[in-house]
Amino acid sequence: SGQYEGDRGDLVGGARWADGHWTLETSRKIKTGSKFDKDFVAGHPLYMWVSVFDHTQTRHTRHARPVRVTLADGGSR
Repeated sequence: SGQYEGDRGDLVGGARWADGHWTLETSRKIKTGSKFDKDFVAGHPLYMWVSVFDHTQTRHTRHARPVRVTLADGGSR
């Protein structure tokens, strides 16, 4: 709840359900300048977990394994 500002306001994304699957797309700066973020570095994988609020008090949905994100050399966004 509340306004999305500061670190959590730096992430833009959306999700949709189609053909029995969820698709989640997000974007953020390669270097955010935040002490809470890791920078994306070309050629070095960054591992992250994805969790979603599923209207329960506990045991939210999440990946059992991390998602590996790799920025290709030459990335400049």
